[in-house]
Amino acid sequence: MVIKPILRNSVFSIFIMILSTLPSWSQQDERDLEDLNIKKEDRPIKKITHRDDPRPKIAELQYEVLGTFSATSESDQFGASRADIDKDRRIKIKLKFPLVLKSKLNIIGGIGYRNERFSFDNIEETNYPIYQRLENRSLKQVAVQIYLKKDLENQKFLFGYFANSLNSDEIQLDNFFNQLKTSLSVVMGKQRDEDTQIGFGISFGFDFGRPRIYPLFIYNKRLDYHWDVQLLLPKEAKLRYTISAKMHLLAKIGVSGTSYHLQDQPLEGFNKLEFRQSSIRFRLALEREIYDWLWFGIKPGYNLPINLFISEPKKSRKDSIINIDAEAAPFINLQLFAVVPKHLWKKAKGR
Repeated sequence: MVIKPILRNSVFSIFIMILSTLPSWSQQDERDLEDLNIKKEDRPIKKITHRDDPRPKIAELQYEVLGTFSATSESDQFGASRADIDKDRRIKIKLKFPLVLKSKLNIIGGIGYRNERFSFDNIEETNYPIYQRLENRSLKQVAVQIYLKKDLENQKFLFGYFANSLNSDEIQLDNFFNQLKTSLSVVMGKQRDEDTQIGFGISFGFDFGRPRIYPLFIYNKRLDYHWDVQLLLPKEAKLRYTISAKMHLLAKIGVSGTSYHLQDQPLEGFNKLEFRQSSIRFRLALEREIYDWLWFGIKPGYNLPINLFISEPKKSRKDSIINIDAEAAPFINLQLFAVVPKHLWKKAKGR
């Protein structure tokens, strides 16, 4: 009768350790590299310092508001127009769970939801069809993700990430494949020493606003007790300062993008269209423990749009129907997230 609780605790401990090694590449939402650390836990520096590394996130709730900005649209079919966007509001939810737990192969599943809504200023005075269509209309994303970690010989490792999502203003099962967006990343790397890992790979996704294949380079370096640098190029770069077990500071720059399918004749003469967007994001972040497994984060930042347009499905920017030039704007992101409880984290790390 005692065997089942022991087995359950052992499996959960393994899951905790795996979460601490997983990347979080996906087009939604704010990509977090802190799960890329696969450092060995028996190294001398760990025993001496017991540095308070961030515990893996297992659930997240984010609320983000992008401040007032202007956008100018140009189109051969619909002419040109300018509008003021009062705010761009985004809500994100994420959850991770174990699927396969083995000694050298581990697979973690994830689900996510994103809801984005534009609110225009004096929309009744702007007689432009795409602004009318997007006004207070939710753009939704429902995603399923798979994270894979495979340990190889000679301190080498393989990371894989795969995601399918339905992106649309009106998710409909009878138009499944036009809404379906796929992201894929594969990285082969090596632990070069106790505090450094390096890797190369390839990625496919919508981070640059349209489907694109590009190479990946990862470099993670623990500089000292407090400082880490984490690179996932060309997607993002992060600098972390660990104040204590209960507080972390981060500075990050990265590219973020997505594509939404617009249903049911969004513009006259077009039954189906894609709204594609991509931006460079600068942000600072403060993460603070509220109670053991519950944390709060506040992330002010600056959003610089680089690629916004409306096109037919499977068409590129050069074939776009409407090109949109949007101003840069500040944003604030508030986050509530759950991490592995301290006693389970210490047990899994053998402390």
